Amino acid sequence: HNLNFDVLAHEFGHAMLYSVIGLPDADNVGTEFYAYHETAGDMVAVISMLHFNTVLDRLLEDSRGNLYTRNELNRVGELSSTRQIRMASNGMKMQDVPDPSTPREELSYKQIHDISLPMTGALFDLLIEVFQQKLVDAGLISPELDRLSRGLVDGEEDDLQLQEAFDTFYSLNPEGFKQALIEARDYLGKLFALSCDMLSPELSIRDVIQTLFEADRLVSGGHYQIELTQVFQLREMI
Repeated sequence: HNLNFDVLAHEFGHAMLYSVIGLPDADNVGTEFYAYHETAGDMVAVISMLHFNTVLDRLLEDSRGNLYTRNELNRVGELSSTRQIRMASNGMKMQDVPDPSTPREELSYKQIHDISLPMTGALFDLLIEVFQQKLVDAGLISPELDRLSRGLVDGEEDDLQLQEAFDTFYSLNPEGFKQALIEARDYLGKLFALSCDMLSPELSIRDVIQTLFEADRLVSGGHYQIELTQVFQLREMI
């Protein structure tokens, strides 16, 4: 799996972030710096994958636009049809992971990865929120389907009904779904890149969130401030 594109893109994300925000002073390297590096690597992998037409087409054909299902996009570092390194779409909240203020020397590599999961999950949620909002705005899905899918309905019967609704709407305009996903991808890419430019090597999770709100004002004129607030509140990050 060392040649897996997700893995290579993730590792390139580390190199890019070092280049953009630099290296912290050796005495000031915090746990949050390294945790955000893992999120940044995952975001580079997700955004990069979405620049391949073959991936876009296969992803939408497989999911019919229901991107919260387990799929090629949210399984970062896909190793097989059933195994992956971690899920970009995850339910982790800050209470579920080690305390980010814990000195790095006291944490394992896996624990630092775990601390990154709420931020990774929040940004993946944001991608889907923007995608589905664009679908609603274009009349490609109903507001009701948008609401139900964002609520992550429990139960196999509800999940089946949800998927059937996506199947129906997607079949009416596959190209419209693809365009909405491209626009959501470009929004997240610009948001992520701008926020990285605003960060210093001595960053904290709070700093990252603040820069994302600032970047949204530049990218969309503040159009997605509510969505940003919701995804971070869900993860108990604000």
